[in-house]
Amino acid sequence: MTISDTHNYIKVELDKTSSLSLPSFLPEELDYWFDEGVRVFVESRYGGNNPKKQAVEETQKRLDDLRMLMKNSTLSVSATSTTLSNSYDASLPSDYLHSLNEEVTISFTNLLNQVITKRVDVSPITQNTYSIRVRDPFSEHMLHLDEAKPLRLFYDDKLVFVTDGNYSVTSAYLWYLRKPITFKEIVDDSGTYPLGRSTEYNTEFSDNVLHEIIKLTANMMLENIESGRYKTHMQEVINME
Repeated sequence: MTISDTHNYIKVELDKTSSLSLPSFLPEELDYWFDEGVRVFVESRYGGNNPKKQAVEETQKRLDDLRMLMKNSTLSVSATSTTLSNSYDASLPSDYLHSLNEEVTISFTNLLNQVITKRVDVSPITQNTYSIRVRDPFSEHMLHLDEAKPLRLFYDDKLVFVTDGNYSVTSAYLWYLRKPITFKEIVDDSGTYPLGRSTEYNTEFSDNVLHEIIKLTANMMLENIESGRYKTHMQEVINME
């Protein structure tokens, strides 16, 4: 689907013809509303704030909604002395939006003086639980019987993994949702499309999902212009779920 196609489909959803009284939208305005529709669509499908109350990967439908934004990456890890004790940092990818899962590789020397390396899950925590968990002798991040799951926090633009000091984190593996490419990113500073409005926009979502986003975009625009059709169109969007 091209950018021009997307604009035309939004206008059709608004039923905007020369005989009707809806305001005329500039291409830049259509870009804005479509990008906003993408943002709302992704956030609602990721967190479950939608009519079905289903988050990403809970059902096949939700998986299909966002599967083209799902990525995985192996992250370099470095020890840090400025964040937290016994912690290791990994920088998030530049296109990172939301985490789906994390794993790490840990390394330690066991009682037989053997160097052990294994890939393990992490223990997600928050800043307000950190002080409790790090002092808990039964916490999963404590190395016991050659098993441990480092504590994981988000800090600035980094993932932080905290150990008990008896093992190190050597690498991290991140499954995440990337940021969708926006129409704004396709438009250059002069306000024109470097590749023309026939630029293909079919790498971010499947055609079925694009049509859902177009309906959602039109719904948001109808609400913004206070059209009496808003409630009717909103019911159509709910039924689409």
